[in-house]
Amino acid sequence: MFESETQTAQFTPQEISFLETELLPSLFQRNSSQNPNLRLWLAGIDEGLPAYLLAIMLCKLTEEYQIEPDLKIFATSQHEQAIQLARRGVYSSSALDPLPEEYREQFFEPYNYNLRVKTSIRYSIIFGCKDLPEGSPAPELDLFLCRYSLAEYSLEEQRTFLRRVSLALAARQGYIMLRPGESLPEQLLKLEGKISYRPVEAPFPLYQCFRVGYSSPANEVAQSKLAPIAKFSTETTRPITLQSNYFGPASQWKEELFKIWSEEAGLVLLNRNYQILETHGTEAVLPELALAAKNPTRQADFLHSLPELPYYQTREAIDRTFETGQVVSLKQVELNSTPIRYLSLTLRPLLLDEAEPELLVIHAKDITEIVVLRQRLEKLEAELLAAQAENRHNSENTQPEYSRLMEELIKANLELEQSNLQLGQTNEALQVSNEELLLMHEELQSTMEELEATNEELEATNEELQFTMEKLKNKQSQQL
Repeated sequence: MFESETQTAQFTPQEISFLETELLPSLFQRNSSQNPNLRLWLAGIDEGLPAYLLAIMLCKLTEEYQIEPDLKIFATSQHEQAIQLARRGVYSSSALDPLPEEYREQFFEPYNYNLRVKTSIRYSIIFGCKDLPEGSPAPELDLFLCRYSLAEYSLEEQRTFLRRVSLALAARQGYIMLRPGESLPEQLLKLEGKISYRPVEAPFPLYQCFRVGYSSPANEVAQSKLAPIAKFSTETTRPITLQSNYFGPASQWKEELFKIWSEEAGLVLLNRNYQILETHGTEAVLPELALAAKNPTRQADFLHSLPELPYYQTREAIDRTFETGQVVSLKQVELNSTPIRYLSLTLRPLLLDEAEPELLVIHAKDITEIVVLRQRLEKLEAELLAAQAENRHNSENTQPEYSRLMEELIKANLELEQSNLQLGQTNEALQVSNEELLLMHEELQSTMEELEATNEELEATNEELQFTMEKLKNKQSQQL
């Protein structure tokens, strides 16, 4: 079972009061119109009640401030059984005794002689099985609530974990809140890459993560105190699954994590020789490439497997990615196909420490619909301008046509905005996949080092055998 988690995951009444009246309202105020979303990670969830309590507090705040921000709560546990129980959201009446009566009446409903969390609250939480040292489940975080004891991990494991989670927290100068009585070791408050954790004046262990010398529009400077609470008004990424036989066991928990991102794009893993090492999701976006990648006789060449792609433009982008180690984007690539198709290609290198990248990931998304909509929009705009010019001469005759074009223009513009939003959401998911691919490469390097050590041992054994054979031969010759 998960007794250690059961004992530590539940919030104390004092923690609930602090979260509900100070910390969460402060985050609501900070994430105003400049950043109208909130990302929280709760690690250690018992049977899910702490996560639901956190979602309920956020729901109450949205009602109080009369806003509808984009909220994401990632709730993780080291135990698959805990995740299964948490997703059900069913509890006995006695288990809910510590909750205020208004919470039980407003956010729970009868279910088989028990009480069940209402659907709207259950669907606001993303549950996943994940060990603490594996890092953040999201590219950006505003708050990380750790219900595990860091003392259970070695200092080096804590350093690795804090470095990984800092990549998500520093992007928003987010906070990490530990269990009562816990603290971050003094030597880990400053990490590589000018990232630091600063203690915040609060009744519980609370630290703010920030990048030294960096100031974001939403957070002008890291504060040693929580910002005062004020009311504000504000104004909303879905799933990608990466299967990887190339990287072996490292993909197991990653497949669960990526269920929260987009399935509308294809991923291709290449080496410096343009050879395809791995693909996923290319059947719909690049069907020709999917067939080539399944050829068991050889590793397919990316450039020659897709003759529809502009050869020199694509090769230049791949070469530039390897040479610079930077992300390269081809926002609109026209395929030489019938009918004409358009792709958006993002090339991301896999960097290991300071070494030059040996692999890159190509994220391909079919944007034909977006381009067609844009072209249609441009055509409608041209027609609208023509109609406006004609309207100056004969306003009465052109008014109906003008209204029709305006309606089509507004409709096309809305469709384009929705498509662009989906594309932006997919790019957010790529930040997560890039970090996980780096971790998988570290495992691959470790395996290579083990193989080299084994090879050295075999060579030593071979030398001993040769020496023994020579001695035997000499002994036989002496006997003869």
